[in-house]
Amino acid sequence: MPTKEVAPIQMWVMKVGAAATGNVGLGGVEDWMWAVLLLDLDLDLELILNKVLMLGSASQTIVGRPIVPEAAVHAVVEEHALDAKVIIFKKKRRKNYGRTKGHRQELTKLRITDIQGIKKPEKVATSNPENIAVAA
Repeated sequence: MPTKEVAPIQMWVMKVGAAATGNVGLGGVEDWMWAVLLLDLDLDLELILNKVLMLGSASQTIVGRPIVPEAAVHAVVEEHALDAKVIIFKKKRRKNYGRTKGHRQELTKLRITDIQGIKKPEKVATSNPENIAVAA
C-alpha cells in the first residue's frame, strides 16, 4: 500500500526590522517563501531572526511576552522583487479634477530553512485512499 509523507505543521509570528516598516508576518512550514519590505541584504545571505512573537505546532503553542525567549527562525535571502502595482486615484467631485498615481513596493523574499524554540512534530505517514483495493 503506497504511503504519502505529510509535512509537519509549524507556524510562527515574528517581527523583522524596525517597527515602522510593518514587517510582522505569519508563516507556515519550513522551506516556505516569505516576502517582507525591502531589506538591504545580499542574495544567499543566511539570517537568524530572533524577534519571534509566537510559535505554534499541532501539539503546542508558545506566546511571547513580547518575544519568545531562545526562539529563532533561520532564513536565506532568495531575491529582491517588486510587488503588484498599486493604483492611487484622487478625485474631487464637480471640479474636473482626477489624478492617477501608482507605485510598486520593493520586496525581499526570504526562504525559511529552520524554526527553533519549539519541538518539531514528526512526519505522519498517511495512506492514499484512491489506491486501496477493496475485497468484494
